Amino acid sequence: MKILSKTSADYKSMPWKNGGGITREMAIFPEGATLGAGDFLWRVSSADVSTGGPFSLFPEYDRLLFLLSGGGMLLSGEGRDVRLDHPLAGHSFRGDVPYGCTLLNGPVTDFNVIWRRDVLNCEYRTIGTEGKENLFLEGDVSFLFSPSGNVSVRGEYEHALKRMDLMIFEEYFTGLRLAVEGRDGFLLSVTLTKRQGTEIIH
Repeated sequence: MKILSKTSADYKSMPWKNGGGITREMAIFPEGATLGAGDFLWRVSSADVSTGGPFSLFPEYDRLLFLLSGGGMLLSGEGRDVRLDHPLAGHSFRGDVPYGCTLLNGPVTDFNVIWRRDVLNCEYRTIGTEGKENLFLEGDVSFLFSPSGNVSVRGEYEHALKRMDLMIFEEYFTGLRLAVEGRDGFLLSVTLTKRQGTEIIH
């Protein structure tokens, strides 16, 4: 099993692909891949959004976006509007379909996952950390993200997640059991699973 732990000090700030803002890249695979080259399999990031506008387009990729904090946002695309107005409200959409956002009440912070749709499937769940709960990891790559901190994750070891910390699990056995415990917060679990007939090279 391979586990990577990342904190805010590890994240890389960079301009959006469309030049409309700044994002913090938390992790990208494979290492050294870039948005510009379009040679990445998946990417995890967070952004502070101070004004509304269009999202960057990512042909061949799908996207998952969550609201972390702020007054909420209205996503518009594919002929409909999606309102994200509470913490960890999320929406998945195709990266090659024009989407934009309108801020509902001032700046927001969001969390994003983007992946190659021909190689991977994506699933997620949110976990309230008031007390203890067991989490079983499936798929091929899993991310645990703590937007508010005060979360303990125990498996073969114990790891304390602070605000905006990220854990990446790879090469684990299906059904890996983790014990999650915390207070006054949430944990976001995202799992990527390779599609039949494809391979993920670690």
